[in-house]
Order: sequence, then C-alpha cells, then structure tokens
Amino acid sequence: MLNKWKYFKATYLSLLFLVGMPIALSAQTYHIVTTDVVEVGENSEQVRNQIAQLYLKERSSWSNNVPAVPFSRKASDPENSVFEKYILMKNAGEVTAHWARLKQLRGETPPKEVRSIRTLYRLLLKYDGGFGIVEEADLLKMPPELKSIYSFSVE
Repeated sequence: MLNKWKYFKATYLSLLFLVGMPIALSAQTYHIVTTDVVEVGENSEQVRNQIAQLYLKERSSWSNNVPAVPFSRKASDPENSVFEKYILMKNAGEVTAHWARLKQLRGETPPKEVRSIRTLYRLLLKYDGGFGIVEEADLLKMPPELKSIYSFSVE
C-alpha cells in the first residue's frame, strides 16, 4: 500500500508528464509598492479600489493628496496580467478599450511601461506617489525608501 507522500508524488509526476510543464504547488504573492510619502487606509478592499482608480486615471492623487504616478509592467510579464485580473478586475481587452476611450475623451495615455524591477524601483524613487507591482521575491531588492502598501496571493 502506498503512503500519502508516494501517492502525491506519483500523481504529481503523472500530471507533469501529461501537461508537459511543472504545476505550481504554492501560491505566488505580489505586492504594490510605492514611496514612504503615500498613506493608505487599513481596509484592503478600499486600498485595492484606490490603486485601480489611480492606475486607470479615474483619480489623480492618493488619499493624502500626493499626486499618483502609476507604472505598468511589460504586457508579456506575468505581473501585468495578474495586476489587470486581481487589482483592476478587468481582462486585457477591457483595459485596452478603457485606454482607447480615455485617449478619445481626455487625451489620457496608459501608464509608462517599465521593463525591469531595477528601472521600476529607480522611477519610484524619482516620483513621489509612483507605484507598481512586483513579485514577493523582488522585495529583497527594494530600496528602504519604498514600501509595500498592498499584497495578494494568486494560485
């Protein structure tokens, strides 16, 4: 009789063979990071809504009147799709339609796209109120002047 570990291992290896890629066994955690001057509330749903409104340029400043400067990740980065799905609560098509509409109505453009964590951190240090998304592992590289204001996990 197989014990539980051997059964789990056999099942995982079978699925790995069938799917052809590793299956994530744990959740990935993401953080929205910004400068120390930004103050947000304690209610996580309100913070998520505020981040979404600032990113979509429905609001222009944080709750403590610091102007917001959103930064986007490359469209092909997993952080970008996770941000759209779990923070903005939209799919890629809805986000594209939003920016096309804002471009027509107010001349607004999407947030500046950054290609690396290093560049994101440099820009966040340059602009008070700037914010972007990073994986939890990238917090180790984060300068001390920055902080995480919201975190969430994705299976």
